[in-house]
Amino acid sequence: MLLSQVYTYFDENPMLIMGDLNGRIGDKQDFNELIDVGDIQKRLSIDNVSNKFGDYLLDFLSDSKTCILNGRFKQNKDNFTCVAPRGKSVVDYIIVPHTQFKQIQDFETTLVTDCIKNYNLNVGTATIPDHSILSCKLKISRYETIQIDKNKNTISREKPTNNVDLQNRRYLTNVIPIDMFSNQRTAHAIENVIDRLQNSHVIQTEIDEIYSEFVDLVQSEMNEKLNYKVTSKKSSRKNGRRKQKHWWNNELSDLWQQVKNNENLYLQCKGTKCKQEQNSLRKKFKESRKDFDKKARQAERQYNAKQRDKITSLKTNDPKTFWDEINKLGPTTTKQEIDCVNLENGSVSYNPDDILKKWKEDFSGLFNDTESIRLVMNF
Repeated sequence: MLLSQVYTYFDENPMLIMGDLNGRIGDKQDFNELIDVGDIQKRLSIDNVSNKFGDYLLDFLSDSKTCILNGRFKQNKDNFTCVAPRGKSVVDYIIVPHTQFKQIQDFETTLVTDCIKNYNLNVGTATIPDHSILSCKLKISRYETIQIDKNKNTISREKPTNNVDLQNRRYLTNVIPIDMFSNQRTAHAIENVIDRLQNSHVIQTEIDEIYSEFVDLVQSEMNEKLNYKVTSKKSSRKNGRRKQKHWWNNELSDLWQQVKNNENLYLQCKGTKCKQEQNSLRKKFKESRKDFDKKARQAERQYNAKQRDKITSLKTNDPKTFWDEINKLGPTTTKQEIDCVNLENGSVSYNPDDILKKWKEDFSGLFNDTESIRLVMNF
């Protein structure tokens, strides 16, 4: 079934197959330089064990003319995809056709424990997943940046040296001008794209070229006609530490760090010669993870019991504080910031004075609409 789907969508760009395939192929290669076509480097696997499902997977890769990304990029970004107290293995893959391999620019396997540490996530009493996170970077389309000279009404094309500004633009589509895509130059360009598409042969490279021209056309029209804001690319989660659970304490932090250290030691022990040491490190990792889960559940239960006793006493002694504590139990909400308003002439204003004035006018007329009051009274 999967093979037939690959044949059906083989010409789609791009095509990715990913997931837990339960197959371990060890250091066996999935690409034959004498038969297969494509510039694909040799795969270096950190998992030397193979099984029957891995042989089935290799047969599928050979029949579908595809290859896996694991082990073909930077070794410091490669890791085991399944890390559990019972063992470690590579069973999760990302698979791409040979003809699309050049579009993959990077591949990385990230342990769940690394995500928790890097983003300061609160694991609480939830079970930590055994499978890692697989990600890859694709180069999907190649298009040139269009620069418009409004005075000369001409378009200049150049290869973008740094397109961060274009990527971080957020176009305001709530107010679209009437003359959008209506000028003679744009209409002629759209007709040209349609004619080329209708008269083109079904060749992927030709379709990609026509699509790139259409993207350029839309991009230039949006830059010329639409207002936009340049948003920051920085993540607030990485800059600011996430607020921890109320029941989290220093003991849990130390235990979690111990789990992470034991996991790293277990993963770094490779090869068949240190089998006894592997078993010892796996046992140590398993015990530390079990101890952390037990202490986390215990800390949460103790905190919840104290909160229940506190709220029960407040119910009779201090009703106001009681309801304040009840409100804290619900989900936290973030205050939404209003950064722009639509004016009567259809334009968008970011001026704080215009925003306050617009809000004042709308609220003052909310319950002072004489026409609405008259209709209600007559009814």
